[in-house]
Amino acid sequence: MVYVENPHPRLVRDPNRARPGDLAATLTEALHRVREAGPFNPVDLTGVDAIRPVTFSFFPMLVVPDSDAGVAELVDAFVEAGSRGVDVYQATREDLIERMVSRTLAGVSPSTHFTTLSFHDTMNCTTTRQGAVNVERDPKDRLPAIVSLSNRGDHDGEPRADDPVVTMAPDRLRVLAEAHRTAFEAADPHDVQLNQPYLGSQEIISAGARFRQLAPQAERAGVTLDAVQGEFLRELLLGAENAAHISRPGGDSPDADPDHVDRIARSCMAAWATYREQRAGS
Repeated sequence: MVYVENPHPRLVRDPNRARPGDLAATLTEALHRVREAGPFNPVDLTGVDAIRPVTFSFFPMLVVPDSDAGVAELVDAFVEAGSRGVDVYQATREDLIERMVSRTLAGVSPSTHFTTLSFHDTMNCTTTRQGAVNVERDPKDRLPAIVSLSNRGDHDGEPRADDPVVTMAPDRLRVLAEAHRTAFEAADPHDVQLNQPYLGSQEIISAGARFRQLAPQAERAGVTLDAVQGEFLRELLLGAENAAHISRPGGDSPDADPDHVDRIARSCMAAWATYREQRAGS
């Protein structure tokens, strides 16, 4: 397993959105919309949300300049920052996928299965002006208690009628979901769901497109290529104590609990180990 971490928050740029052809123009438009809406007011960032100058609860993350010259200066700083972090992450990730897929297709890898995981997390609450993360999202936007695994399909992982392309075979996605239920000791099967509330975004879309290009070679080599997004409930990753801490007004962040982090990591390892074992036996 190889892990690549994006060093930047989505404030700089979200690699799980399509990279804008013109970063400067996209951020400029986003900033103009935020400035026109005013602080804390809802703003429609459709089409320009690869870089977000506000949180999902419209909490402003930047002081938006009053002048076009100030906006231009800020945009230049963001483009420069992104080139040193998120752009490097994205290029590294894509390069590693190509190299590892090539090894798998060539029979150099000990496995005939290659899966790329896009690991994300989201809270089921948004933020107040006082810094308390305690405003519940609409039910349709809430994650299950553990994780949502996505392949761009329906709630069973099967292709959707309006977009029949999936990035991981439905049967394998369901096996992976059951492995997570076991590893995380799910109290209810619905603690792990498929494609709810998210279908999976740019990282698995781009990987899935590449794997479809390679499908003839993969079939000849007896290789399976999958891309899956795992959107974990952030409250689970934080732990109950830290989740409660940030639900109260304030501006600080709690220290991570090493023991809790270790438990989460071991549960993730166990889920994928179980999945690999079941795949090897099928």
